[in-house]
Amino acid sequence: MNILVIDGQGGQLGGQLIKSLKSNFKEIYITAVGTNAIATATMLKAGANQAATGENPVVVACRKADVIIGPIGIVIADALYGEITPKMAVAVGQSDAVRILLPVNKCSNLIAGVSDVNMTTIIDDAISKVKDLVKTDNLKTKLDDWDNTFKLIKEDRVPKVNDMISEVDFLIDRRDYKNAIKKIAEIEIEISTLKRKSDIDRELESMKQK
Repeated sequence: MNILVIDGQGGQLGGQLIKSLKSNFKEIYITAVGTNAIATATMLKAGANQAATGENPVVVACRKADVIIGPIGIVIADALYGEITPKMAVAVGQSDAVRILLPVNKCSNLIAGVSDVNMTTIIDDAISKVKDLVKTDNLKTKLDDWDNTFKLIKEDRVPKVNDMISEVDFLIDRRDYKNAIKKIAEIEIEISTLKRKSDIDRELESMKQK
């Protein structure tokens, strides 16, 4: 999973986010984009896999991200004391990525319906949301793998068993019982393999229903 963290000013929020992400997840790749060099350096020091600064890096990174995280100002032009350009805000808003926006009441942007909580609580909630996304992403990967396996079984393995049965019939007709017995053993192994893959199907169905 590719996660993009965007922050400005001194990058403290982005840095805290990245540290929490790194401590909770091993399989994610984090790109940090700062609206200024100081913010970028702070996030890179916190553990981002790669980092860049400025408007165009935000635009490019938004195209590749699975998840975008940052203060809510990243979708508001001229927020963060003018560091968020209109082009940046549009790039974040139009991205296909899931956006996790942190409710920070600053820069004349006040968020109604959200009680004032400390930044640690906000970051913990963001991490919780990422965990849900990672679980979903992992399940999707397993289901995709099963789809590929099922396709292989349907298009290759089942016809193979049918061909093997036809060979047994042919060998029996020729009274070649020795080779017929060998072929029957191969069929049993093949059927056993198909059964194990069928068990995987039931297990994945059970996972989907949870």
